[in-house]
Amino acid sequence: MGRPFRHRSAYRPGEYRFDPANILDQLERLYSFYVNDMRFTPETGLLAQHKIIVIITRTWSNAPLDAWATGGSTDGRVGVINIAPGAAQPGSWGLAHELAHVFQNYTFLGRPGYGFTHQSAGTFWEASAEFMAMQVYPTAAAGDLTRFIRTENLAYSSSRHHYGAWMLLQYIKDRDGLAMFNRLWNEARNTEHPLETYRRVAGITQTELNRRVGEYAQRNVTWDYSNRADFMPFINRLYPFITAYNGVPVDAVNATAGHYRIPDALAPSDYGYNKIRLVPQQDGGLIRLRLRGHVNQAAGSGWTFGLVAVRNGVPRYGPLTVATDAEVTFQTQPGERDVWLVVTGTPTTVHRYAFLEGYPRNFRYPYQFRVAGATPSGHDPVTSVRPHPAAVAGTPTVAVGSTAAPTSPPPRTSVRGPRSTATARSAATPASRISPGSTAAPPSAGTPWSRTTRWSRAAPTSAAASSSAVMPSRRPPAAPGRI
Repeated sequence: MGRPFRHRSAYRPGEYRFDPANILDQLERLYSFYVNDMRFTPETGLLAQHKIIVIITRTWSNAPLDAWATGGSTDGRVGVINIAPGAAQPGSWGLAHELAHVFQNYTFLGRPGYGFTHQSAGTFWEASAEFMAMQVYPTAAAGDLTRFIRTENLAYSSSRHHYGAWMLLQYIKDRDGLAMFNRLWNEARNTEHPLETYRRVAGITQTELNRRVGEYAQRNVTWDYSNRADFMPFINRLYPFITAYNGVPVDAVNATAGHYRIPDALAPSDYGYNKIRLVPQQDGGLIRLRLRGHVNQAAGSGWTFGLVAVRNGVPRYGPLTVATDAEVTFQTQPGERDVWLVVTGTPTTVHRYAFLEGYPRNFRYPYQFRVAGATPSGHDPVTSVRPHPAAVAGTPTVAVGSTAAPTSPPPRTSVRGPRSTATARSAATPASRISPGSTAAPPSAGTPWSRTTRWSRAAPTSAAASSSAVMPSRRPPAAPGRI
């Protein structure tokens, strides 16, 4: 007997090897999920008329198309996926993400005036594709949380956020149901920012929109969502310096009077937010806080703020206030030793920034506050710099509120500020001084904490480098199935 037949791709080097039958099977199952289970968009119009084109890139040497993974449409009618063999392996996150982009296109193809086609919607496309893939593979990935978690103050639609900004969509799902997410895409107008679409479709005022975004920001103190158990492993595996301190520092204006302000560079932009940890001065005591924003009339400045108490990992939410100058009180309960002030930039209108406009071109919403009954972390006796228990008077000090890898404790004569982080194999000498909020990193990229091994855990099949795109038409021969 002769040798059993093997597809010729089986003899190619690993980076070119793929299984066409498996790719089509994955896409058929994903197609069925988005249409029948998720009910993202109906199988009508152009979606029902045309097959979706799939091009396996990097399999020829004389063409410029070299995409890792993209999804979009061509000719204004037909969906297209371009994907490299390495991104199309069994259980491919990239296929789920890029097919989501194709379906996003079909919400407006052939429907003039509809669709998230304004430049301000760019981040929403990527966040939505990650969110849709998470509905299929809830425990496989969770977007680019590395970039999102340390830039929470940037505008929600910042291009720095696009693969990690899906938590607002999860908030909408938990609050309004998955059908609301689907409606946003199918009912969007081509001049709208996604938050304008949500405001219109939900039938709410700008003030209520601002309150809801503030509520979403409060939930991000503990990542309090229905799928928390699915994505927390990815947060817990991020770089230690990303998760070492949950929040941002503030500057003292007059610490004796409890007067503080947010540093200008950390002030929230549109629908970005700050989490400021407060240390209660008394167990079960009352916290009184007045916040005053620095109003810029041209920006339509606005703020939404509230307090969150956490005990044993369980959050308790205080009421939200939408104002430019207001005072609130919050009665803590016994054992609630962790309290956060959450401040969200919520202007009186939704600004439509271009997708790649940088932070300097976005409005910011700085503010100051006075607080009684609690002290911002880093300014209280516990989390501010103080002597190491074994240090003697007159020697440099070590911060209690910072973190160090167990394999590399700094010498007791070194100095480390609050919120600083020393990762594995970093070296702090007796003369070292690690400033507040800074990081002592590994000595080289080859250590166990290197960037290549401690990224956001996206596998090679992740859509971490994908984008929606319009590609040249390549129509496959007619065959059963949709792809």
